[in-house]
Amino acid sequence: MTKYTVKTQYGTFKVAVNEDINIDFTTRESKSIGKMITVGGRNRCVGIHAPYSSNTAHLLNISRTAGGCEMTDAIISGLKTVGMLNLAFTFLKQEMPHIVHIELEDKSDFPCTLSDGSVVGISLAKYEMMFHQQSWYERYFGAYLINPDLRKLYLKMKENFNKKPKQDEIRFHNKDLSKVLPQLLEESATWKEFFAKVYTMENRCEVIFSWYSEALQTIFDNISFDRQSWLIDVQTTPSVEYETLQVQQGGKYTRRNVYSKKSPYYKSREHMFYDDIYSMPITIKYSSSET
Repeated sequence: MTKYTVKTQYGTFKVAVNEDINIDFTTRESKSIGKMITVGGRNRCVGIHAPYSSNTAHLLNISRTAGGCEMTDAIISGLKTVGMLNLAFTFLKQEMPHIVHIELEDKSDFPCTLSDGSVVGISLAKYEMMFHQQSWYERYFGAYLINPDLRKLYLKMKENFNKKPKQDEIRFHNKDLSKVLPQLLEESATWKEFFAKVYTMENRCEVIFSWYSEALQTIFDNISFDRQSWLIDVQTTPSVEYETLQVQQGGKYTRRNVYSKKSPYYKSREHMFYDDIYSMPITIKYSSSET
């Protein structure tokens, strides 16, 4: 195991590079099958497994909402999260130069607090698709769907963002939203324009919670691209410049230590009573400018 403390423009991070040891429980022999690379602070917020036997590494996790990702406890979000992940890819390229691709599953949710104080989960992939017409990994890392047929269909279906929405294509499932959003929908020339208007709302995660999945289902003609496997071409990712503050050698690592920490659980719309969602008071709040 080698631990680095490195300083970057995105913050100061702890980077650990470990041999991934597999133990044969019959012979008790141990064998290194690859390397594990982690990046974080008091928490390990990025984890990558890179095997010796393949040119494809696997992104095991990335935390975008939890704290403790930086050594001084600075908040890591937005472009700093992109930088943190590119730092992990930088070490991956240095340590395992034979790796060509990084495989990942785009299945993250982020928390949204509703007016009644309850916390629900919003699919990050769907959120990014709605407001940017790209997944988060596609937007920042050039990721593409592994399945070539799905990839072609996905690109074709994205053209529907430029079509004019119809009133009967979507329901908003909330009495307050149903007073405001249909008018915005009618005034919008395209789905993309409608979503851009919703994006200016301060409480947009609450505004979209009850209907965003159905809207995307309509746009993609009932085909779901959520929680699919994606590839990133690692050589196309920018390397992050860093200053090494400390290097520590030693320690062992075995596969049983691979990320036992579970992703946080958030309620979805399906876990709530329809009447509660419909009657929940939601005030449309517009931002002074887009973020």
